Amino acid sequence: MGSGEIILIFLIYLLFFGAKGIPSLARNLGRTIRYFKDATNDIQNDIMNSTNDVRKSGDNIRKEIERPFQEEPKKPQKSEPSEGKDQNSKSD
Repeated sequence: MGSGEIILIFLIYLLFFGAKGIPSLARNLGRTIRYFKDATNDIQNDIMNSTNDVRKSGDNIRKEIERPFQEEPKKPQKSEPSEGKDQNSKSD
């Protein structure tokens, strides 16, 4: 809306309701603006809360996936020579 359109609407309102209607117009306009601001803030808060929930879920999933890679790998046990056989001797 341009400034010319706003002035035209204001003049039409003035013709229909007179000068006594201006305070009620301003009051109602203020209430309407406050209502839209509150609604906008509520929507922004809902979006921020949902994105934080998604981010936390993603972090938890990432931690679960990374956990096996962060543990120390098990060292292989040295195999002991079996009893009765000597590994240094050769059988003919």
